[in-house]
Amino acid sequence: MRCARAPVKPIPPTETILARDAFSRTTRLKTLWLTHFLIHSSQTPSRLQDKSFTFVLKTPPAAVLIKKAAGISKGAAKGVGEKVGSITRDQLEEIAKTKLPDLNADKIESAMRIVAGTAYNMGVTIEGWDIEESKTGFREEKAAIWGLKPEQLTSA
Repeated sequence: MRCARAPVKPIPPTETILARDAFSRTTRLKTLWLTHFLIHSSQTPSRLQDKSFTFVLKTPPAAVLIKKAAGISKGAAKGVGEKVGSITRDQLEEIAKTKLPDLNADKIESAMRIVAGTAYNMGVTIEGWDIEESKTGFREEKAAIWGLKPEQLTSA
């Protein structure tokens, strides 16, 4: 489920518990930032009377953070050939640190590559970041894990 953090509005009583929990957990987010969250209900056929749930808050999408950092309203309409903005390497690192808990990465460098790919596809350039150098580093890292030479890996 996706929601935007916004000022509180009166809500029907049936949604009060969920809304109160959502509001308390999103107070640290900036106003009107889109974020994701998951609601896990413990209702099973044998426990239909139990109305408990868990609420897992995710980080905002990388595209939202990139647009905010670049000061743009939307990404490139015509694909990667169109450049609509730029961010610095420091901004890229900050976004990667924010997204790290939700990414399939265990190192900040790997998270930066993932976010850089998103920025590239949005038409946002990254000053101080060489994508080819990053790809080379990635290949060397993977080759070392598999006991191969970087040239033996398929190009990414």
